[in-house]
Amino acid sequence: MAEWIDLIFGYKQRGEAAIKATNVFHHLSYQGSIDLEKISDPVERLASINIIHNFGQTPKQLFTKPHPKRRIESQAVHFEDSIPDLRQSPTPVQIHSEPITSLYVAADHVLAGFGHKAFIPGKGENYLEWGFSDGSVRVFCVEGDRLVGLAENLHSMPITCAVFADETTLITGSEDTTVCVWQVRIGKTFEIQLKECLRGHSARITTLAFSKSFSIIVSGSDDSRAIVWDLNRLKYVRQLQGHVAPVEV
Repeated sequence: MAEWIDLIFGYKQRGEAAIKATNVFHHLSYQGSIDLEKISDPVERLASINIIHNFGQTPKQLFTKPHPKRRIESQAVHFEDSIPDLRQSPTPVQIHSEPITSLYVAADHVLAGFGHKAFIPGKGENYLEWGFSDGSVRVFCVEGDRLVGLAENLHSMPITCAVFADETTLITGSEDTTVCVWQVRIGKTFEIQLKECLRGHSARITTLAFSKSFSIIVSGSDDSRAIVWDLNRLKYVRQLQGHVAPVEV
């Protein structure tokens, strides 16, 4: 930050320091370099004005000495130096009767998911369950496992996998071979609206993944297909070739 201030407003804006920093511009761009009111020749006056408009004007010089750098206390911690201080808890934080399939890290605790269950991004107050015969999803409150929402017949067959791209975007895959993208809202009620139904597989959807950075969805299925979809336009992009068995996590 200090280097930037020196170039734009500071001592490197003019003089020898500006030359060394390769920070020199047309002389008419500097404040006070010329007084247009004292130019009597209209042609010369107009030419000077055009030059100023073409090259622009440098900001007013505010500092003539190097700007002090912000003092930052080093708080670097080397993990290997802390290994001797690590201690394993004598008992697990949580115990579940089923294999844990997902973890959600909230602000002050860790939530473990198992089976057809995914925690809804945000505060980690609710989770979604699927896999029901009516193609439905159900939303429960983490505290007390209280049912807060139900949406039936989202697919014509049971939902096999689901992921949240963000707090309001749910992606589901089903035995009916389709991938659906939904707009969801959880407040006093659970609201869900179909954004797009993506078709390209010919067998049960087995897995879903997404990347917000690259704006893509990737779906895998029992027919050995992995398909890339555009998360923004919700359109087919390409198929990933070379799989000889069902695509799974």
